[in-house]
Amino acid sequence: MVETEELPQRRGRAPRRPRGRGRGRGRGRGRRPAPTYSKNVVVVLGIPSDDQLDNIRNKAAEFGEVTSADCRTTRNDRFLYEVEFAEEAAATAAVNALQFGEDTSVAFKRLPPQREELPRGEGEPTLVYVANISTLSDDDVRAILGGSIEELNRSSHGRYAFVRFANEADAASALNQNGYQLGDGTSLRVEPHRPIIRQAPILEGDPDPVRVAVTGPPDVQDEELKAVMGEAGPISRFIRRSRRAAFITYESPDAAAAALSKDGLVLSDGAGPIHVRPYVNIRRPRNAAAVEGTGAPARREQAAPKRPRERRGLDANTVFVGNIEGLNDDAVRGFFAGDITKYERPRGGFALVTFATEEDADVALEQNDVNLNDEVNLVVSKEMPRRRRRPRRRGPRERTGPNTRVFIANYPEGTTEDDFKGVFPGVQSVDLRRNSAFMNFDTEDNATAAVNSNGQMLLGDGALRIEFARA
Repeated sequence: MVETEELPQRRGRAPRRPRGRGRGRGRGRGRRPAPTYSKNVVVVLGIPSDDQLDNIRNKAAEFGEVTSADCRTTRNDRFLYEVEFAEEAAATAAVNALQFGEDTSVAFKRLPPQREELPRGEGEPTLVYVANISTLSDDDVRAILGGSIEELNRSSHGRYAFVRFANEADAASALNQNGYQLGDGTSLRVEPHRPIIRQAPILEGDPDPVRVAVTGPPDVQDEELKAVMGEAGPISRFIRRSRRAAFITYESPDAAAAALSKDGLVLSDGAGPIHVRPYVNIRRPRNAAAVEGTGAPARREQAAPKRPRERRGLDANTVFVGNIEGLNDDAVRGFFAGDITKYERPRGGFALVTFATEEDADVALEQNDVNLNDEVNLVVSKEMPRRRRRPRRRGPRERTGPNTRVFIANYPEGTTEDDFKGVFPGVQSVDLRRNSAFMNFDTEDNATAAVNSNGQMLLGDGALRIEFARA
C-alpha cells in the first residue's frame, strides 16, 4: 500500500463560497424586500376540502378571541381559510404554535395585505383580455376561444394578450372559456377588457392654447401616437418625454382643442386608454416664502451694507513714512526734529518711525508732502495705507533697458550698504532685502558698468549676480 502525504492547507482567507445560479441566490442578488403582512389575519393552507371551517375556528379559538372565519377558493381551485383575531398577540401565538409545535396538521400563516383595486372604465365590447397563456401559442389561444378573431396582440413576455373579435356575440361567447383547464394544471383567465383609469395630476397655472400632454401605456410607438393625435389637426412639434408621456404642439388652438376629445381612447392593439389634457405652464415661486394668496414671490430682506475695511492703525507715537526708495536711513531721520526711539524699515519704500512723545509725532506730520524731487513727495501719516494689488501679469516678465536701479544677489550674509558703495562707484542708496538688494546709482553709465560685471565681481566666496531691475 502506497502511503500518501496530505498537502498542507494554504493559510489566509477562507475559501470563497461559490455563487449560486438563478434568481435569489448569491450575495445580495435577486433579494426582494420582505412583504408586510396584516396584523390580525392569518390564513390556513393545504386543506383539500371546504368543510373544515368549524374545526379551524375551534382550533384558532385556543389562542384568543376570533372575530371572523371564512373559506374561499383561489384561482387554482384550491381552498384558503382566513381567520381574523381580535388581537395581534393571539394571531402571532397561533402562527408560532401551529408552525413549529407538535400539531402540524394545521399550519397558520400570515396573510399579505391586499392591493388596492385600481378604478377601471368600460372597455370596447369586442375586446377580450386573456391571461395565463405563457405555455400556449397564438393558434392554441384562437382554437380555445373560437369565434371570428380579427386581431391577437400578445404582451412582450407572452403571459397575456388582447383579442379583438369581429362582433360582440363572439366576444361574449369567449368569456365562457374563463377557468379552462390547461395541461400544466393552471386555468385560463378570460375577462372583458376594462382599462385602468389613471387620474391625471391637478396642476395650477395657465394652459398653453396650442399644446397638449398625452400619457398612456409604455408600448405605444411614436408613429402610432402621431397618427392618432394627428387626426385632430396638423402637428408642428412632437416631444417624447418618457415611455408613458409625450408633449404635442399643434399649429392652431382649434386643433389642440379637438385633440382633447381623444382622452380615454383605446388604441388599435388594445393598449390604453390614452389620456389627453392641456399642457399647463406651472408657476413656481422663486422662494418658499411666497406671498400667500398671490403669485408674487416674497421680497428678500435687504442685506446689511458691508462695513468698510478698517485701515491698520498705528500707535499714537508712530508715523508712517513713504516714498523713500532713493533715501538712506540717515536721510529719513533728518526730516524729523523729535526724539526717535524706534526706526523700522521692513521695505525700501517705507519706514515706521516711533517718537518719544505724541507731540513729536504730531510735529512730524508737518513733513507730509515735502518735495523730494520733481516727481515724488514725502508721505507722512498715522495710518498704514492700503496695499494696492498689482495687476496680474500675463506671460513672462520682460527685462527693462538700462536705468539707474540695479538688482544684485549672491552676496555673503552680513554685507552692509557701505560694502556695496565701496565696490561700485556712483551708488547713492541700497535697499537691502533678505537674500537680495537693489542699488540706486546716480547715472545710467555707472549702473551699466555694474551690470557688465555680472558674474565677474567677487564679494566673499561667490560671484555676484547683477542685473537691471525689472519694471
